[in-house]
Amino acid sequence: MGVTVELDDGIPVRIDHDGILYDVNDTPTPLEQPDWHYAMTHPPAPLSGWRFQAIDRRGRARVFDVQRVGAGWRLVNVYD
Repeated sequence: MGVTVELDDGIPVRIDHDGILYDVNDTPTPLEQPDWHYAMTHPPAPLSGWRFQAIDRRGRARVFDVQRVGAGWRLVNVYD
């Protein structure tokens, strides 16, 4: 799935998901690294991402979880 995230001062304001443009319409929440568990043998990789609700031009709202990967973004989850 193709995803492009537009930032303003480091915070998501717009996302293009599979050719559909969505405008962020709430306050994005940073995705945090999972808690450390004693049984883990290696620390989890740092998670640099966001969760936010966005709305398309027809009024359809969706919640997106995105993660920074190099210079781009990876879609982690989409909720209808």
